[in-house]
Amino acid sequence: MNEVQAVQKQLNNPKVQEKFNQILDKQGPSFVAGLSTLLNNNELLAKAGTNKIVTAALKAAALDLSLLPDLGEAYVIPYEKKRKVGGKWETVDIDVNLQLGYRGLIKLVQNTGRVGKVAGVEIYEANQPKYNRIYGELTIGNPEYDPDVDEPSEVVGYLAYYYLDDKRIENYWSKKKVLKHVEKFSQSWDNYKKEIRPKSAWGTNFDAMAIKTVIKDLLKYAPKSQQAAEAISNDDRSDRRDVTPVEQTAVEETPVINVPEEAVETPQDNDPVTETSQKADATTVDTPPKGFDDNAADDFLKGLDI
Repeated sequence: MNEVQAVQKQLNNPKVQEKFNQILDKQGPSFVAGLSTLLNNNELLAKAGTNKIVTAALKAAALDLSLLPDLGEAYVIPYEKKRKVGGKWETVDIDVNLQLGYRGLIKLVQNTGRVGKVAGVEIYEANQPKYNRIYGELTIGNPEYDPDVDEPSEVVGYLAYYYLDDKRIENYWSKKKVLKHVEKFSQSWDNYKKEIRPKSAWGTNFDAMAIKTVIKDLLKYAPKSQQAAEAISNDDRSDRRDVTPVEQTAVEETPVINVPEEAVETPQDNDPVTETSQKADATTVDTPPKGFDDNAADDFLKGLDI
């Protein structure tokens, strides 16, 4: 039995199922189904242990967000903690974080009943944009420009907007501002080469990542519950994880790579940690994952005697 199968077996234990139903009421069966889908072919996540997986997943359930990857609302992402010993990176622990997808962010603000359509779009030079930074106003000289049918034009910025009580609220970032944001906050930025890592999410899908960033910045100010506001704040801290190379004795966290690009940015192949992470994801072992007593945050699972 590999680690994925061992965690699946624990999740399907009748005592655990009953506990989920007590906590989540009617959401219990769908919660377990979502976790099972999440665990399929994800050995690294299973290695984190049932406690950490369930703790992160319950945060999504509390926000009424699905963990099904196709819905793109929230993701449970494992991070390997590594220590460099004798010139080689060794895994010392695996943590699990909940990270919101942009569809989850949209859902959290739309649940207020006041927020309507939420969207983001590239702004091209041919659109003839003019942005007044003082008043935060964007004017478009040529809104009819269509990149799908007209002559090619360079992307110069990104616009996100939502409707609040029939009023459109906008947020515009120039491409230069986005690049400065990536350089300052993103783990996709290579501090040594002073460029975006080519194989990172930003390097392979810059426009999509830029739109997500501008939408995320916009939605921070949209009406939302306190619980939703805390979730967005926590997600923002997670998104700015520092993976700058450190001294040999320090611990570095490396995210698993097999999740949607918009959910997490990953270090690339010039970082020795990445190679180890990929190998670990393909490894199977005969020993079961950590038991329910490994994570103090999982008090609801203690005492089930399984």
